[in-house]
Amino acid sequence: MVGTNKIITFLLSFIPGVGHLYLGLNKRGLQFLIGGFACISLIPPFPMVFPFVLAVIWFYGLFDALQKVTL
Repeated sequence: MVGTNKIITFLLSFIPGVGHLYLGLNKRGLQFLIGGFACISLIPPFPMVFPFVLAVIWFYGLFDALQKVTL
């Protein structure tokens, strides 16, 4: 993770998984991307569940990327 910037990681993490991809954590980043897009696509049939799940994925991905950049 040489040359990574905390501010850039923070800004990229607003899209779930992109901050992890920037840090070189490709598997974890793709898991967040797929999970986020799956939640977005499942919001219309299940409007009471998946907005909450998407918020959890987003917050966890944001703070996890910031934890990874400081290691």
